[in-house]
Amino acid sequence: MCKRYLLIALLLLLATCLSCATAERKKKAELHYKLGLSRLESGQYQDAFVEFQKSLQNRSNDKRVYYALGYIYMKWDDTADAEKSFTKAIKIDPSFSQAYNDRCLLEYRQKKYERAVSDCNKALSNPLYETPEKAFFNLGLAYSKLGKYDKAIRAFRQCTIRMGDFYPAYYQLALAYNAKGDYGEAASALQLAVRLDPRFKGDMTKAENTFRRGEGLPGGSEDAVELMDIFHY
Repeated sequence: MCKRYLLIALLLLLATCLSCATAERKKKAELHYKLGLSRLESGQYQDAFVEFQKSLQNRSNDKRVYYALGYIYMKWDDTADAEKSFTKAIKIDPSFSQAYNDRCLLEYRQKKYERAVSDCNKALSNPLYETPEKAFFNLGLAYSKLGKYDKAIRAFRQCTIRMGDFYPAYYQLALAYNAKGDYGEAASALQLAVRLDPRFKGDMTKAENTFRRGEGLPGGSEDAVELMDIFHY
């Protein structure tokens, strides 16, 4: 009987020790994660990367860490590792909208437009997603590249409904309307974009001259010719 009680006591002690060790590892993981965020916010990407790796050494199933690593890899133009990190975050939490949205953007940049559409829609399927305007904007970009301008317009409109002063969406709306041949709507969207754009504050001449020089184009140089046309509608 004494041996039995001794064994129970030892097992309880072991369980307590394991619990304490687990709690300590979680504490270290959280500390390194917060340090990583601090480094990230100040643009110290390598230091942040090291802190996030240390966090994973203490807790390997933290979706936030994989998401943060994906963001750093994107900054470093490491497409493959960025995608792996976002995918790991999504496997841990299949409703992780931020990770779906950033993977959508990553796919858009790789011209994988159908996959980008799929991931943006997955991001938007979560009713708890706090910044859906980001996914709607990326969704609109992908639809535009696929030539699905009606869907692109709906996506950009949903973006502006949620964030009315997000002027990049109005530039994209102008381009989408123009591609459809809705020139009046294109001109109206462009005027609103220029009015909301803090660089121009409604000065159409300044905006046109800036874009004509190839500076600050909303979608890169490929949109330059189209945008110049809309200024004269």
